[in-house]
Amino acid sequence: MTLRDLEATFIQRTDDGWRHVDAIAKADGLHFLCPKCFRDNKGAIGTHVIVCWSPKIAAGMGHGIEPGRWYLRGNSLDDLSLVAGSSSGAHFFVTNGAIDRLAA
Repeated sequence: MTLRDLEATFIQRTDDGWRHVDAIAKADGLHFLCPKCFRDNKGAIGTHVIVCWSPKIAAGMGHGIEPGRWYLRGNSLDDLSLVAGSSSGAHFFVTNGAIDRLAA
């Protein structure tokens, strides 16, 4: 399963929340469907979204969306890897644009 399968988009924090951006260079994070729920639901219907902020977005600045922090490494969704920052809490890994080691 890839980030594209999970409808991933790059996001940028704004004063009012966040917005989608078209390039990793502009991004403060990533927004995508939960891979575990996507697998269990056999698709997007009923699947919640996950937001992964980069460490440059301090705790308390995610507009109520406060997951752990990840470094975004890559040039696009197709080669993106998420590297755990100070706290991630995820039950999966993202390596080269794909979900890796998804928990049961």
